[in-house]
Amino acid sequence: MSRECFQIERGVDDSRLIVTAVQLPTGAIETITNTVFIPEKIGYLMNAYDDQFRLKANQSVKIVGYMIVQATDV
Repeated sequence: MSRECFQIERGVDDSRLIVTAVQLPTGAIETITNTVFIPEKIGYLMNAYDDQFRLKANQSVKIVGYMIVQATDV
């Protein structure tokens, strides 16, 4: 998983769903599913996280996985 791959995948306009797995400072992994405002969510992720998918505001928080589901996948 890399930010470069994420940038390529986000370029598809027919995204229906994005799921992110975020590791919290406690070590717990939280999954977040978004089904609306997908371009806005992806924009937020690109701005809020660095190249290693660590949250810029708290380096102890990082994205450890993601899945972007396209319209053809549903």
